[in-house]
Amino acid sequence: MGKDTLQENLTYEDQCQKNTCHKCGQVNADTSQCKHSILCNTCREEQINYPIPKIFIVLAIGLIILVGISLLKFPKVFNNYKKYYTAECNVKNGEINITLENLKNVIEEYPDSTDVAVKSAKIAMENGKYNYAGYIIDTYLSGKEVDNSTYTLITKYTKYLDSYYKTYDAFGNIVSNLDENVSQNEANELISNNLKSLLNDKSQNRSLIYYYLGFTSNDNNVAKEYLSKSIQEDNNITDSKIQLANILRREKDYNSARENFNTVLNKENDNAGALRGLAIVEMLEGNKEEGVSLAKKAYDANPQETYVLETLIIALTENGQGDEAEKYKEEYSSNGDGFDDDIMKFLDGNITIDDYYLG
Repeated sequence: MGKDTLQENLTYEDQCQKNTCHKCGQVNADTSQCKHSILCNTCREEQINYPIPKIFIVLAIGLIILVGISLLKFPKVFNNYKKYYTAECNVKNGEINITLENLKNVIEEYPDSTDVAVKSAKIAMENGKYNYAGYIIDTYLSGKEVDNSTYTLITKYTKYLDSYYKTYDAFGNIVSNLDENVSQNEANELISNNLKSLLNDKSQNRSLIYYYLGFTSNDNNVAKEYLSKSIQEDNNITDSKIQLANILRREKDYNSARENFNTVLNKENDNAGALRGLAIVEMLEGNKEEGVSLAKKAYDANPQETYVLETLIIALTENGQGDEAEKYKEEYSSNGDGFDDDIMKFLDGNITIDDYYLG
């Protein structure tokens, strides 16, 4: 056989192999729809209908379930992240209490997150919420590994809280040891003498000592001096500012009283004590509706705060809203409390608002 004939046969065989279906090898590829097709019609149909392996179906179903679970959890996770991320901004807007409550919820959801706990403690300490800070540190940070700067910060907070609670306990012991037969003025004098002796103890909290001295003083001028010292020692203890404002209000220095109450509210817009005090100032100046509005805000913020419910009842009565006042009187009575003689005289119309708060 000649060389040319051999070459022709090889070319023919190559062409046949090229035109044969690459899957079955039995018949020519079907090029009726595409000239580059390498499968016959039967094999092409089988390939189109080739079943998906069961393992792929199982994996796909599992993936869909995981994605579904993630989508269900996403709103909650995103909401928690939002609470954490916007905390400082909300605090600057005066929303301290709701911010701390939100962060507490996040911590309970992620108890091992030291970042959230540290941020909560920091906000609490910077705003005088020492009970909250102490709880967070004891519950979620004690014994946890943190970096050096965080350790230094928490140590600083703990040292301050130790002095705060030491003075708190000391005051409690002083009061509990008083003779029940002494008058209120005598009791205040004894308390004052005992508190003054604590000022020489560097482990005590001077701001809290000055607060107690001002709170129990029988002399308004002396009280104002002590409360001012308390604020100088620790500007974050809001009760010192509220007590100072109450004294100014009783002295009819309404502008100064309002200024002090607003100083508190500018930083903590739902402080029930400051809202109550400001409501009284407004009532004494004849702004009865504003007095009711502020008294309601105080009640909404914390109905258990001292004198808040009584102030709301007085504000409603003063503004001629006796029917609504009755509802809160029932609540007051249901708490097992009874009105004192002075408030009863006001509610019965025997004394004025000025007599009650300034007399």
